[in-house]
Amino acid sequence: MKVLVVEIGSHTSKIGFAGEDEPRLVIPTIIGTRKTALQIKMIESVLNNLSIDISKDIYFGFEAIDRNLGLNLKQPINGPLLSNPDLLEKFLEHTLYSLNIKRPFNGYVILLYPILASEEYLTFFMDYFFKNLNVLGLCLVSQPYAALLSNDQQITGLIVEIGHKQIQILPVLKGHALKAQNTMFGGKYISDHLKQLIGSKFKSLSEPIAGVSPNLIIQDIKHNLCESNPHSKDVEDHYIFSKEFYNKKIDYLLPDRSLIHVETERFLAPEVLFQPELVGKDESLPQLIIRCIDEVEPSLRNIFFNNIFLSGGSVDINNIDKRLTAELSLLVSPSIKIRVRKITNPSSYNSWRGASKLGTIEKFPLLVLKATDYLSTSLIEMNKTIYPTFEKIQIVPPPIHVFLKPIPKTYSSRMHKLIINFVEKSEDGILYFDELAEFFNKSVQDIIKTFITLLAEGKIDGNIDEEKRIFIREGIDKFQIRI
Repeated sequence: MKVLVVEIGSHTSKIGFAGEDEPRLVIPTIIGTRKTALQIKMIESVLNNLSIDISKDIYFGFEAIDRNLGLNLKQPINGPLLSNPDLLEKFLEHTLYSLNIKRPFNGYVILLYPILASEEYLTFFMDYFFKNLNVLGLCLVSQPYAALLSNDQQITGLIVEIGHKQIQILPVLKGHALKAQNTMFGGKYISDHLKQLIGSKFKSLSEPIAGVSPNLIIQDIKHNLCESNPHSKDVEDHYIFSKEFYNKKIDYLLPDRSLIHVETERFLAPEVLFQPELVGKDESLPQLIIRCIDEVEPSLRNIFFNNIFLSGGSVDINNIDKRLTAELSLLVSPSIKIRVRKITNPSSYNSWRGASKLGTIEKFPLLVLKATDYLSTSLIEMNKTIYPTFEKIQIVPPPIHVFLKPIPKTYSSRMHKLIINFVEKSEDGILYFDELAEFFNKSVQDIIKTFITLLAEGKIDGNIDEEKRIFIREGIDKFQIRI
């Protein structure tokens, strides 16, 4: 059965089929609608001189970017939020038509979504795929989680997804997604800062250069020429490196065959990730990572500091992993080992490629929400982690880690051993988090985190019901439970 893998990002969308190395369609998530007749009349001569055709009412992706002078450009998605559902639906229709995908689609869809996506975001895509495309089933996987899966089924680590408009940070313990962090601060800020630094070297940043949008040129310079100083700004080596390399000129050939010299700008632009005050932001990338790791159980923190994986388009910037290692090393105890690795080839496809792998495993259908189940309920409660929980009929697809190879045991404690014992010997198969919190003198949230860890290690089997604050041992009929 065919499995369609769909990732609609703020900057770029990728669509293709599971089992393939790369998406079949990669298109900027941009829609251009024609300006008013009066506006077009005012710039008609410019459009004619540049041979820009705007005979259609709406354009998508690169076609919209190339005609930006005569169009109003809009992005239907802003990170985890929907900006314009109507335009997004037209964008989806265009992309699926480009791939000759027709309704009804006799297969499954994997939808990659940003962590902490809004309920409106998720329900829009569910309704679209189930009611418009008539798919047989849908599997929801968060972008950073899928990026980690692309890394040869490495299922423990801290994935840092540097997207266009947001940075998503997700700790994953043996396949279980723990508490995530995200911030509206991503690669767009590097591009905007680079544009500001280098703008004076262009004749114009508002008109195409030999038919190519200046924004595309800025993106190309960022990905191919930008480099991060590998040393922390707080050490002398940072300034030694800058003295030696910053003023070296690199010639960049523009589409009109003219040259510009790229110098310090290629080093200064990526600094926004480490000096966020340059673009009016409060927290640097290292600070965001530390804040995320600080929220996991103390005994797990070293594991995540030692397994940081970078993903997203901006990861292509040279030395960004070395710089992040240097900055984190200054902010944590010297006894903590920092290891930062890039997931590459190419990094902007990591999430899509991880989902493509997922769609090929033998038991993938067990992860899918079937159309018949979705369409039989109207009340949907999102659980904000990996999967939606359908409260009315209690459909909870099993977590992905069940089907992936296990990771060796990480740690144990007296509390863990007692909880394992309680689970095994409980007569009715139900444990109450409030009672356990009182027994261990811990918060309910700490008890839930412990259960997640034990589930990930395979020490216990069952389900967590956070709303009822209980753990239900495997084999207990949850429909018979009355709280």
